[in-house]
Amino acid sequence: MMLENENTKSSYFIDLVGRIFEKIERHEELGLNFSGEDSFFLRFNRGKVRQVTSLKQGILNFQFVDNLRSINYRLQISGHWELDKERVEEALKFCREKAKTLPQDPFLVPLENHGVTSQQFTGHLPNVENLEKDLFDSVGNLDFVGCLSMGKIEKSTFNSKGQAHRFFTENFQLDYSFYTENQKAVKGLYAGLDWKVGELRDSLIQSINDLEKLKTPSIKLPRGKYKVYLAPDAVSEIIDIFSWGAVSYSSLMRGNSGLKQLHDGERLLSEQFSLIEDFSLGLNPRFNERGEIAPEKLSIIENGKLKNLMVNARTAKEYGVPSNGASSFEGLRSSIVAKGNLKKEEILSTLDTGIYISNLHYLNWSDIQRGRFTGMTRFACFYVENGKIIAPIEDLRFDESLYDVFGDNLLSVTDFTQIIPNVGSYITRSLGGKSTPGILVKDFNFTL
Repeated sequence: MMLENENTKSSYFIDLVGRIFEKIERHEELGLNFSGEDSFFLRFNRGKVRQVTSLKQGILNFQFVDNLRSINYRLQISGHWELDKERVEEALKFCREKAKTLPQDPFLVPLENHGVTSQQFTGHLPNVENLEKDLFDSVGNLDFVGCLSMGKIEKSTFNSKGQAHRFFTENFQLDYSFYTENQKAVKGLYAGLDWKVGELRDSLIQSINDLEKLKTPSIKLPRGKYKVYLAPDAVSEIIDIFSWGAVSYSSLMRGNSGLKQLHDGERLLSEQFSLIEDFSLGLNPRFNERGEIAPEKLSIIENGKLKNLMVNARTAKEYGVPSNGASSFEGLRSSIVAKGNLKKEEILSTLDTGIYISNLHYLNWSDIQRGRFTGMTRFACFYVENGKIIAPIEDLRFDESLYDVFGDNLLSVTDFTQIIPNVGSYITRSLGGKSTPGILVKDFNFTL
């Protein structure tokens, strides 16, 4: 019905798009963004399946433009021709009427034809009949909790100028945790295009080993500054906040950027830190909502120096700078933090005495103009002494600065990275993600 492969020459959806564009008047413009999925979900706890469900849906977003007036409208596609034809015609009628009541937008960017592309990533997903064996054979009677989501996803964008970009992927995401009897937890993630039982079991066994370490009594550390190792998952959480106003050009121009001091030359970052937007990961389409094609690779920070910020078409028009195909929110969609030289087997010995942090949560800016952010440790975090894990720690709150964590206090970066996809499923399953290493940092500041 909605999800096809890139070789499909004609389809229900293409016919529906054509039907909408037939109704457009000469003075009108229309952009259409489609999100479709055919997904399977399996939820479990205590090592048993609790819910199995599937979802097939399509969501069509209108951007209607007429005489510098624009309105957005969203509707569900049902797959029933007469009903959908009626819905899209009613949507177009609604947009026409509402647009007349709006003021003109001086920074509205006219729609353009950014070409025609199609990209497909075919996955090898697990057989549903084998899932129970794949998931639970290695975990015994442990409290194994989580959700497996998998299936096909499509993101497409069309407009009345002739543009047509389509992106298809078929992937899986197993987001899980193991809990001890006293509710301490280890979190894990196994995700990708190709389901491999051996890789899954390696991931589960590593988490089970960490769970054993959590069974010793936790220690409460006093607030203060500690040498820490931040595992790739923890680094990923910090990189997420770069998309909340740090890498956005419009945020910088409005005085609300976490990288303002770096841009102004007031603070520096370490030569060991490089951040790149890189769509070769295959996690997200290169086109944005307008159909602009972003560069396959765009250096944001290179060896500590700011090279580029995210600029969308509207920002480009407002401030007179070139667009680089950024999304409307000017955040990271498919990013890589460059690896370094620290080997996995040397992490604990190099840390020596400090805190091993496997994950973080509740991150937010505490002072965005100065690049300061706060959050909590989470899941399997341990106190390390003389290169050996001593005990799990009780959760700590930190308040830190990007300029310390990725600047003066950055000691080393691992020689390996981990791909961490977005696992959200609000309205639709998410795309995008990042590849992050682990980092060793001195004087990490814990406040509570």
